[in-house]
Amino acid sequence: MPQIFVSHSRLDERSITFLSKAAAGSSVKLYFTDFERLLGQEPSPEGIRQKIDESAALFVALSSHVESIPYTRDWVMWEAGSAKNQDIWIFESAAEEPLQVVIPFFKHYVRFHDTSEWQAYIRQIIDSYSTLETLKSVALGATLGAVAGPFGSALGGVAGYLRSAPSRDRPPGREYRCPVCRISASIHYPKGMTSFRCPACGTELSLQ
Repeated sequence: MPQIFVSHSRLDERSITFLSKAAAGSSVKLYFTDFERLLGQEPSPEGIRQKIDESAALFVALSSHVESIPYTRDWVMWEAGSAKNQDIWIFESAAEEPLQVVIPFFKHYVRFHDTSEWQAYIRQIIDSYSTLETLKSVALGATLGAVAGPFGSALGGVAGYLRSAPSRDRPPGREYRCPVCRISASIHYPKGMTSFRCPACGTELSLQ
Protein backbone atom coordinates (compact mmCIF):
# COMPACT_ATOMS: atom_id res chain seq x y z
CA MET A 1 0.00 0.00 0.00
CA PRO A 2 1.40 3.45 -0.90
CA GLN A 3 2.05 5.66 2.10
CA ILE A 4 2.59 9.32 2.98
CA PHE A 5 4.79 10.24 5.92
CA VAL A 6 3.24 12.88 8.20
CA SER A 7 5.60 15.04 10.26
CA HIS A 8 3.75 16.71 13.14
CA SER A 9 3.46 17.50 16.83
CA ARG A 10 1.78 14.87 18.98
CA LEU A 11 -0.17 17.74 20.58
CA ASP A 12 -1.94 18.61 17.33
CA GLU A 13 -4.78 16.18 17.82
CA ARG A 14 -7.20 18.27 15.76
CA SER A 15 -4.94 18.35 12.69
CA ILE A 16 -4.09 14.67 13.04
CA THR A 17 -7.78 13.78 13.23
CA PHE A 18 -8.59 16.03 10.27
CA LEU A 19 -5.92 14.46 8.05
CA SER A 20 -6.86 10.96 9.21
CA LYS A 21 -10.50 11.55 8.27
CA ALA A 22 -9.41 12.86 4.88
CA ALA A 23 -7.46 9.64 4.29
CA ALA A 24 -10.15 7.27 5.62
CA GLY A 25 -10.90 4.59 3.02
CA SER A 26 -8.09 5.70 0.72
CA SER A 27 -5.68 3.21 -0.82
CA VAL A 28 -2.91 5.51 0.44
CA LYS A 29 -1.87 5.17 4.10
CA LEU A 30 -0.80 8.09 6.28
CA TYR A 31 2.14 7.17 8.51
CA PHE A 32 2.26 9.04 11.85
CA THR A 33 5.44 8.44 13.87
CA ASP A 34 4.04 9.81 17.12
CA PHE A 35 1.24 7.27 17.15
CA GLU A 36 3.97 4.66 17.59
CA ARG A 37 5.64 6.73 20.30
CA LEU A 38 2.40 6.80 22.25
CA LEU A 39 2.43 3.02 22.06
CA GLY A 40 5.91 2.94 23.55
CA GLN A 41 7.67 2.13 20.28
CA GLU A 42 10.09 5.01 20.00
CA PRO A 43 11.38 5.00 16.40
CA SER A 44 15.09 5.48 15.76
CA PRO A 45 16.39 8.12 13.32
CA GLU A 46 17.34 5.29 10.97
CA GLY A 47 13.83 3.87 11.22
CA ILE A 48 12.26 7.26 10.53
CA ARG A 49 14.51 7.83 7.51
CA GLN A 50 13.55 4.41 6.18
CA LYS A 51 9.85 5.22 6.54
CA ILE A 52 10.39 8.51 4.71
CA ASP A 53 12.29 6.69 1.95
CA GLU A 54 9.38 4.26 1.63
CA SER A 55 6.85 7.10 1.33
CA ALA A 56 5.51 8.68 -1.85
CA ALA A 57 5.30 12.12 -0.21
CA LEU A 58 5.90 13.91 3.07
CA PHE A 59 3.24 16.04 4.78
CA VAL A 60 4.40 18.63 7.32
CA ALA A 61 1.61 19.73 9.69
CA LEU A 62 2.82 23.11 10.95
CA SER A 63 1.32 24.59 14.09
CA SER A 64 2.08 26.68 17.15
CA HIS A 65 3.08 23.46 18.93
CA VAL A 66 5.74 22.75 16.31
CA GLU A 67 6.97 26.32 16.58
CA SER A 68 7.01 26.64 20.37
CA ILE A 69 8.55 23.28 21.34
CA PRO A 70 12.24 23.22 20.28
CA TYR A 71 12.44 19.40 20.35
CA THR A 72 9.43 19.03 18.09
CA ARG A 73 10.50 21.86 15.77
CA ASP A 74 13.95 20.33 15.31
CA TRP A 75 12.53 16.87 14.60
CA VAL A 76 10.02 18.22 12.08
CA MET A 77 12.74 20.16 10.26
CA TRP A 78 15.00 17.10 10.31
CA GLU A 79 12.25 14.89 8.89
CA ALA A 80 11.52 17.40 6.13
CA GLY A 81 15.22 17.63 5.36
CA SER A 82 15.48 13.83 5.15
CA ALA A 83 13.09 13.68 2.18
CA LYS A 84 14.98 12.99 -1.03
CA ASN A 85 12.68 12.46 -4.00
CA GLN A 86 9.42 12.88 -2.10
CA ASP A 87 7.08 15.82 -2.64
CA ILE A 88 6.93 17.94 0.52
CA TRP A 89 3.54 19.43 1.39
CA ILE A 90 3.19 21.98 4.19
CA PHE A 91 -0.24 22.10 5.86
CA GLU A 92 -1.16 25.01 8.10
CA SER A 93 -4.59 25.71 9.57
CA ALA A 94 -6.09 29.07 8.61
CA ALA A 95 -7.22 29.32 12.25
CA GLU A 96 -3.61 29.51 13.44
CA GLU A 97 -1.88 32.81 14.17
CA PRO A 98 0.99 33.59 11.74
CA LEU A 99 3.95 31.28 12.47
CA GLN A 100 7.67 31.99 12.28
CA VAL A 101 9.08 28.49 11.83
CA VAL A 102 10.42 27.92 8.31
CA ILE A 103 10.84 24.84 6.12
CA PRO A 104 13.54 25.58 3.49
CA PHE A 105 12.36 23.10 0.87
CA PHE A 106 8.83 22.17 -0.14
CA LYS A 107 6.62 21.84 -3.22
CA HIS A 108 3.15 22.78 -1.96
CA TYR A 109 1.80 24.99 0.82
CA VAL A 110 -1.81 24.35 1.92
CA ARG A 111 -3.60 26.89 4.10
CA PHE A 112 -6.81 25.09 5.02
CA HIS A 113 -10.01 25.42 7.01
CA ASP A 114 -11.43 22.59 9.11
CA THR A 115 -14.38 21.97 6.77
CA SER A 116 -15.77 19.09 4.75
CA GLU A 117 -14.88 20.92 1.52
CA TRP A 118 -11.24 21.15 2.49
CA GLN A 119 -11.31 17.57 3.71
CA ALA A 120 -12.44 16.49 0.24
CA TYR A 121 -9.74 18.65 -1.33
CA ILE A 122 -7.01 17.10 0.82
CA ARG A 123 -8.43 13.64 0.12
CA GLN A 124 -7.81 14.26 -3.57
CA ILE A 125 -4.21 15.20 -2.78
CA ILE A 126 -3.80 11.97 -0.82
CA ASP A 127 -5.44 9.82 -3.51
CA SER A 128 -3.18 11.33 -6.17
CA TYR A 129 -0.32 9.32 -4.67
CA SER A 130 -2.08 6.02 -5.19
CA THR A 131 -0.59 3.69 -7.77
CA LEU A 132 -3.98 2.08 -8.29
CA GLU A 133 -6.53 3.13 -10.89
CA THR A 134 -9.87 2.60 -9.18
CA LEU A 135 -13.44 3.76 -9.47
CA LYS A 136 -12.99 5.56 -6.16
CA SER A 137 -11.36 8.48 -7.98
CA VAL A 138 -14.37 8.75 -10.26
CA ALA A 139 -16.73 8.68 -7.29
CA LEU A 140 -14.67 11.35 -5.50
CA GLY A 141 -14.80 13.55 -8.58
CA ALA A 142 -18.59 13.31 -8.58
CA THR A 143 -18.67 14.14 -4.87
CA LEU A 144 -16.45 17.19 -5.34
CA GLY A 145 -18.63 18.33 -8.23
CA ALA A 146 -21.72 18.08 -6.05
CA VAL A 147 -20.01 19.96 -3.22
CA ALA A 148 -18.79 22.69 -5.57
CA GLY A 149 -22.25 23.27 -7.00
CA PRO A 150 -23.54 25.86 -4.49
CA PHE A 151 -20.21 27.65 -4.48
CA GLY A 152 -19.34 27.67 -8.18
CA SER A 153 -15.73 27.08 -9.10
CA ALA A 154 -14.51 28.03 -5.62
CA LEU A 155 -15.21 24.53 -4.23
CA GLY A 156 -16.87 25.89 -1.13
CA GLY A 157 -14.22 28.51 -0.49
CA VAL A 158 -11.18 26.67 -1.80
CA ALA A 159 -9.41 29.12 -4.08
CA GLY A 160 -6.63 26.67 -4.88
CA TYR A 161 -9.25 25.29 -7.20
CA LEU A 162 -9.44 22.01 -9.07
CA ARG A 163 -9.04 22.26 -12.80
CA SER A 164 -11.08 20.27 -15.31
CA ALA A 165 -9.02 17.09 -15.08
CA PRO A 166 -9.67 13.54 -13.90
CA SER A 167 -10.19 13.53 -10.14
CA ARG A 168 -7.15 11.31 -9.65
CA ASP A 169 -5.00 14.25 -10.77
CA ARG A 170 -3.29 16.29 -8.11
CA PRO A 171 -4.78 19.73 -7.35
CA PRO A 172 -2.29 22.22 -8.86
CA GLY A 173 -2.96 25.20 -6.61
CA ARG A 174 -1.47 28.55 -7.62
CA GLU A 175 2.17 28.87 -8.59
CA TYR A 176 4.29 31.51 -6.91
CA ARG A 177 7.95 32.48 -6.68
CA CYS A 178 9.22 34.21 -3.56
CA PRO A 179 11.19 37.36 -4.49
CA VAL A 180 13.34 36.99 -1.36
CA CYS A 181 14.35 33.31 -1.08
CA ARG A 182 13.55 32.54 -4.75
CA ILE A 183 11.73 29.32 -3.97
CA SER A 184 9.10 28.26 -6.53
CA ALA A 185 6.11 26.38 -5.16
CA SER A 186 2.33 26.11 -5.25
CA ILE A 187 -0.08 27.55 -2.69
CA HIS A 188 -3.55 26.19 -1.98
CA TYR A 189 -5.57 28.74 -0.02
CA PRO A 190 -9.07 29.74 1.10
CA LYS A 191 -11.19 32.17 -0.86
CA GLY A 192 -10.71 35.72 0.37
CA MET A 193 -7.12 35.31 1.55
CA THR A 194 -5.04 38.19 0.16
CA SER A 195 -1.60 37.53 1.61
CA PHE A 196 0.46 34.71 3.10
CA ARG A 197 3.79 33.99 4.75
CA CYS A 198 6.37 32.25 2.58
CA PRO A 199 7.02 29.02 4.53
CA ALA A 200 10.64 28.95 3.34
CA CYS A 201 11.78 32.38 4.57
CA GLY A 202 8.86 33.96 6.45
CA THR A 203 8.39 36.86 4.04
CA GLU A 204 4.83 38.22 3.83
CA LEU A 205 3.66 37.97 0.21
CA SER A 206 0.63 39.37 -1.56
CA LEU A 207 -1.82 37.28 -3.58
CA GLN A 208 -2.92 40.24 -5.70
